[in-house]
Amino acid sequence: MKEEEIHVTTISKSERKMLPFIETYSGIRVFYNNVQPQMIKIYDIAHSLSQICRFTGHTKEFYSVAQHSVLVCDAQTTLAEKRAGLLHDATEAYLNDLPSPLKTYVDLGDYKKMEDIFHGVINEKYHVNDGMTPNIKIADLRALFTEKRDVLNKPSNWLWGNEYPPYDDIIVPLQPKEAKRLFLARFAELFPDELIEELMSYHKKI
Repeated sequence: MKEEEIHVTTISKSERKMLPFIETYSGIRVFYNNVQPQMIKIYDIAHSLSQICRFTGHTKEFYSVAQHSVLVCDAQTTLAEKRAGLLHDATEAYLNDLPSPLKTYVDLGDYKKMEDIFHGVINEKYHVNDGMTPNIKIADLRALFTEKRDVLNKPSNWLWGNEYPPYDDIIVPLQPKEAKRLFLARFAELFPDELIEELMSYHKKI
C-alpha cells in the first residue's frame, strides 16, 4: 500500500489569521506594525530579559540577558552610557534573542529593521542616546568573553577576540527572579525620573 504523503508546514492556515501583536507579562499588546512608547514598560523588559538565556541556552546553568545587561551597564563610567548599557539588549524582550553569529552571517533584513524600530522607541521612551557606543560595544564583548569563560560548558578557541580580555570577577548566574530584581534596581538608580513617570501611568505594583 502506498504511504500517504504528509505535508509539513511551520505555519497553519489558522495561524495566518494572527494579528501582528504579542501580549506582554503585564498584559499589554505590543503591535509590530505600530510600536508606540506607551506599549513599552520597564517591568515587562526586566521580566522578559530575566527569563531569556544567553547563548541560546547552551550554558552550564541558566544565565539571563538581564544579568548580562547589568554587567555591561556596570562597566561604564558615565551616567549616559550606564543608562544605554542597561538597555542595550532591551529589544530582545519583544523580539527574543538571536545568536550573534547568526546575525553576522545570515541576511536578517526585516528582523534588523524591526530591531532598529524597537531600539528607537525604547530609547525615545527612556531618553537614551544611541544604545551601542564604542565603550558599550567593548564592554559587551568583554562580557561575552567573561561569559564564555564562566558559563559555557566546553568553550573552544574562537580564533578571534583576544583584544577583549574577560573581567576579573567570576560570574555567578542568578535565577530569573533575582536577575529581574537586580535589573529593576539598576533602572531605579539610573532612571529615577523615568521610573516615576512610568509608575504614574502604570498601576501594577512592582
